[in-house]
Amino acid sequence: MKFPSGSCRDASQLREVPDHQEVFTCEADGSVLIIEILDINEEVSSKSMASFHFEELAAENDAAGPGEAVVCKVENMIPDDLPLLQNANYEAQYLDGTQKISKLRESAENDVHIFLVCIRLTDPAIASEILVTLNVPTYVHEKSSTTRILSPGKQPLDIESYRVAFRQMLESFQVCDWHLFG
Repeated sequence: MKFPSGSCRDASQLREVPDHQEVFTCEADGSVLIIEILDINEEVSSKSMASFHFEELAAENDAAGPGEAVVCKVENMIPDDLPLLQNANYEAQYLDGTQKISKLRESAENDVHIFLVCIRLTDPAIASEILVTLNVPTYVHEKSSTTRILSPGKQPLDIESYRVAFRQMLESFQVCDWHLFG
């Protein structure tokens, strides 16, 4: 996957990252890109897999209350959206939403725009889900530890440019080693 030039730093250089994840941080804007491999939850249909993971993320972020996690858009992806996975059997969904998140369990909540893609690999030999998530802070509370990176208050962001960049990253997404799955 191609990242915007010089924009992301491997978070494993800063902290421990679980084996099933790759995490990249951008100090300039506080955004975080996470790629993870998960087991398929058989109880969740492919029609609701992105929403399921968004809700799971909201619960992990303590953003499950009314108005704290808002889905703006969900759509099924087509092969042209992930052109380097053309030879794989998969279903994929894109979700665009927002969550109010407290970093490090602080009481100060930041508004974060979330771009999420769930790729469900359907070949039984490699059945897994790949979750790609881009978190972009759009409002930083003055008492948040995020103020070490960003100024408190509304961030002057063009969310559409992040949406476009995320889609462009997905166009370059490929699996180099299929032995990671199954």
